[in-house]
Amino acid sequence: MSVSRRRFLGLGGAGTAAVLLGTGAWDASTTYAAPAGSGNPFTLGIASGDPQYDGVVLWTRLATDPYAVDGKGGMPARPVRVEYEVARDEHFRHIVRRSSVVATPELGHSIHPEIRGLLPDTVYYYRFRTGREVSPTGRTRTTPHPFTSPRELRFAFASCNAWQDGYYTAYDHMAREDLDLVVHLGDYLYESGVKTNKRGVTTDPRFHTETFDLARYRLQYSLYKTEAPLQAAHAAHPWIHTFGTSRCRPARASATTAGSRTAGWPTSPSSTRASTARTSRAATATRPPATTGSTRTTPCSAASSAPGCWTVSAGRTPAGR
Repeated sequence: MSVSRRRFLGLGGAGTAAVLLGTGAWDASTTYAAPAGSGNPFTLGIASGDPQYDGVVLWTRLATDPYAVDGKGGMPARPVRVEYEVARDEHFRHIVRRSSVVATPELGHSIHPEIRGLLPDTVYYYRFRTGREVSPTGRTRTTPHPFTSPRELRFAFASCNAWQDGYYTAYDHMAREDLDLVVHLGDYLYESGVKTNKRGVTTDPRFHTETFDLARYRLQYSLYKTEAPLQAAHAAHPWIHTFGTSRCRPARASATTAGSRTAGWPTSPSSTRASTARTSRAATATRPPATTGSTRTTPCSAASSAPGCWTVSAGRTPAGR
């Protein structure tokens, strides 16, 4: 993969090499030994995202101890080489890409290899390996070519992952759907501590404080990303993320009318109907194109009316809308 001068200068600082190694922009052929006998490094799952017609970005973060208070995930203070494979079949008999990237301490041993040269509108499978440890298999899909006119797009959207407000059962449902992609509308995590929660569980004191520094943010992400339903949804579909509207609300205040309805945006049943779960703030303020098909709401716990429950809407949108 080539790197433009603009992109290289934009990265800047001491982390430049870490970013380039972690995305595969620089050659990672130099051998970096994996930590020997340190346990499963794929505790935070795997993911793909930002799909294009000819490629996709893969992700994982190595963490043998995801709840380490220093935010380092139990990993050594040195780079670790991670191999990856992309195949047309889940048994990896027809491999189309095989390479490696380097997970560095500067990026919390996370990697983001950018895969190019794939076929449009095609399902692929991927996996990672470091040392003798092999990750679960993920499934991803490229988008249709820009010059084609697909009949439909199958997608789901979600937002407001408030861990303390309930369970992620909606993601189990999402993982089993036949989708082209998932759109997350923001608030992937919250900075607040989770000492008080609607799950009825006792949490470790390390999760009780507000998130202010890098180590605490990494710990909070680990709390969220070790949720099995969330990992399943990430492994099953490519995701596209947007910023939460709560970060932009002051700037948008003048554009809204009474009832928190955004002026000029069409009303969509998929973003406003919620009989058993609350409609998320992001889904209300940033509406997708009007959809046809069914809208399903899935409670996140037995107390389905509790604040923080999920609204997941899967629909079909005609091409070009």
